[in-house]
Amino acid sequence: MSDRGHDAARAARRLPSKRVMIATALRMTGVISMLVRQGRWNGVVVLSYHRIGDGSVSPLHRGVFTATQELLDKQLTLLARRFELIGPEELEGAIRAGRGRRVMVTFDDGYRDLYEAAFPVLQARGVRALVFVCTGFIDGTATAWWDEIAWMCRGSSEAELPAGPWSSQRLGLDPSQLEDTIATIVRRYWELPAEQGEAFRAALADAARTGRRPPASAQADWMTWDMTRELAGAGHAIGAHTVHHPLLSRLPADAQHQEIAGSVDRIEAELGERPRWLAYPVGLSTAFTRESQTAARRAGIELAFSNYGGRVTASSYAPLDVRRVSAEMLRNESVFAATLAWPSMFVKPYP
Repeated sequence: MSDRGHDAARAARRLPSKRVMIATALRMTGVISMLVRQGRWNGVVVLSYHRIGDGSVSPLHRGVFTATQELLDKQLTLLARRFELIGPEELEGAIRAGRGRRVMVTFDDGYRDLYEAAFPVLQARGVRALVFVCTGFIDGTATAWWDEIAWMCRGSSEAELPAGPWSSQRLGLDPSQLEDTIATIVRRYWELPAEQGEAFRAALADAARTGRRPPASAQADWMTWDMTRELAGAGHAIGAHTVHHPLLSRLPADAQHQEIAGSVDRIEAELGERPRWLAYPVGLSTAFTRESQTAARRAGIELAFSNYGGRVTASSYAPLDVRRVSAEMLRNESVFAATLAWPSMFVKPYP
């Protein structure tokens, strides 16, 4: 997950009404339609997607569901008809090419719904994506901590969680409070030193009285290596997303290198080609460091992608900090169209 993903999802729930109102007004007056057909701008907008499906029925973290399959189809149809879609090897040339309407589509993590729900739409619309896979998830050696946290909160029969390492106050588990409680706990988990994560989740399992999520259940969430090979064979680029999806900034330099290089090595072993692209887990500006960038360079990474918003332009371009925009923040149809039609107005870096 990047992303983005958690912060983007939380921000999307409280998306400023002013932004939606402006986008809606521009669309209703025809301005957005005109810009979609004729507008040109400098640079590239890189979109980051996570899960595809109906998150409202998921027992896991619903904030990482970017779009339903139907919404993804609408978005990719617009992109394929009106914009120039590029791959990672074209990025530097696109930045230098002057004004245009250039967009890159990326997916993070390697959830199975990427294969089952997104892949058919990508193929139907002729859209080539850059897919970042977390190798430990595919191999069954890593746990998506945000999903386990959500699973424990949703499965609890308790009315609330007591104060603990996740909060100095009690946290409600009734439906009206549940999403904010999950977001609060996930945010606290981000802030932990990496070595404290296991004890944190064990304590949460005890407080929620659910126990830990069974690994066999979690394995069904992820693509297999055969699915990943099929994506690559269909022309989609495959990038690395670390082994265990940690916040790299919480790790010492040698551990960061192991996470990045281990992921790159594993993908090369399975696909027969060494990936040249990386997405930093979570992707906010605080989620990676100069040591992360050094580790990426040592592993042979040419482009490393963050996820805190902004266009990629000649002035903002940094090969080891390529900006992306979380598509979780663009679920509103008018905001999506406005963002791609007028990025200088709607695409801004966020904290």
